[in-house]
Amino acid sequence: MMPLEDVANLLIYQLWERRAQKRVRALGRWWRQWHRRWEDWRLRRQVRQEKRMETMTHDLILDGVAEAILSQPGSSKLEEAILNKVWERHQEALYARALDQVRQEQQEADEARREAWRVQKAQERRALEREAAQTAEADKDREMAEERQDFEERRQRLRAQRDEARTRASEAEAWIVDHITHLLPDGSRVLLRHAELTRFRQHTLNAILQHVGLEVRSRLTDAPPMSVEVGPQRWEQRSRFQLVRVTPGAIDREDEDEQPAAVAEGSQDA
Repeated sequence: MMPLEDVANLLIYQLWERRAQKRVRALGRWWRQWHRRWEDWRLRRQVRQEKRMETMTHDLILDGVAEAILSQPGSSKLEEAILNKVWERHQEALYARALDQVRQEQQEADEARREAWRVQKAQERRALEREAAQTAEADKDREMAEERQDFEERRQRLRAQRDEARTRASEAEAWIVDHITHLLPDGSRVLLRHAELTRFRQHTLNAILQHVGLEVRSRLTDAPPMSVEVGPQRWEQRSRFQLVRVTPGAIDREDEDEQPAAVAEGSQDA
């Protein structure tokens, strides 16, 4: 008896040999099928080429005959029949060519229409921009004109108010000068004394009187004094006042012998 190992090897070899034979037979079948398909395709291609050549030859012959017949005057019926025959033969090609031409023309027309539309939109946009710019400029000019008018009216109003204020100031100054000249006669030293008269703004009054060349001067005497404004934020006790005429630019000063004169006037009053 054979050993088990040899039996197993023999069985494995037989199985492998059977599988190898099956693979070889399958590869042979596949090769025969592929070769048969290739031969069929080659035959069909050859037949198509032969038919195409035959058709082209026939078409060339017919075209040549038709061109020869149409180039010479002959029967109109024959020419019409030939043209109909040619149309029947080339109907599909002519129809496809005409369809392509119509599509191309339609595409060109669409492109031209779109371009015209773009140009029109650009023109309308520029026109709208110009109109908007003109409108903005007109609004700006109108606003500036209104502002100028308001400014002129305000300036005229301010001028009128200024002139009115100047007139009132002039009238007030004239009224003050008139009353001061009546209250303090020129060259006379007047004693101002009243129970309710406690302060006298001499400095403020002189700022008004200097426009007409007048000035109020005061001094302290033995009479009851009052608070007199002799300068900015400066008050002193004075009792007698005198209205004098001054020259513009002259030095504003009182008499040097103020105290002796005050004593003399006090003795005279006594």
